[in-house]
Amino acid sequence: MTVTIRWADGPWPLIETPSKTMDVKRHAGVQLATDMCHPHNAMIRGINAIYLQAPYVKNPTDIADLLIFCQNWCQMVEHHHKVEEEFLFPSLEKVLEKPGFFDGEIEQHNGFHAGFDEMREYVKEMTPENFNAATLIGIIDKFGTSFQQHLSDEVQTLLSLEKEPKADSVKLLKVWKDMEAMAVKQGYFLPFVLGLCDRTYEGGIHHFPPIPNFVCYIAHYWYGRRNCGAWRFCPSDIWKNPRPLMFLPENQRVSA
Repeated sequence: MTVTIRWADGPWPLIETPSKTMDVKRHAGVQLATDMCHPHNAMIRGINAIYLQAPYVKNPTDIADLLIFCQNWCQMVEHHHKVEEEFLFPSLEKVLEKPGFFDGEIEQHNGFHAGFDEMREYVKEMTPENFNAATLIGIIDKFGTSFQQHLSDEVQTLLSLEKEPKADSVKLLKVWKDMEAMAVKQGYFLPFVLGLCDRTYEGGIHHFPPIPNFVCYIAHYWYGRRNCGAWRFCPSDIWKNPRPLMFLPENQRVSA
């Protein structure tokens, strides 16, 4: 009998970074596309972790923690897209001297937001006593595929910057660094984000999020105390080491 082992790299697939086949130093477009894969893959691991574990969460206390985990995932996605639409896309378009270059990405945001908003409201309003995993899974099914496709497509759009005549690498990287500085200020997200990373991904060649290693200890001993029960649903520990998903049938639990 073959047992299917489950981890947060499915059912929606992770995105392979362009750096596997391209030199990131050749143009900022390659660097930005590679760097964007990391938060996108964190979001994919998050939705996969919810999708795989939700049906097996039965205890009211565990359900309450799952709902917090889901709320944090929704907040992370919402914050990510807000930063893109309000800062990253307009700033990159200014460098390119090409207004509307990222209109397709914004259209894709709008395309899956009905399902995303339904999930956000469900996990915000639901109580552990009334929670129904099948309902949550059904909501995710409405937008999960288009969400993953958008995350993958956006990487390709950033990669195409290399072909743009006004795409000055120094200016593009400056915009990206400014965006990273904005993102890391959300300290209370750290335990959650770190738990959605995989330090072994693609041979462990990447460093995301771009923070010193000692910050992991701060996240663990300070920020991690808040909602610590919710972090049990993360597919990695706070040091980004993959670990077995906690809420699965016994024969499907496996280390990544």
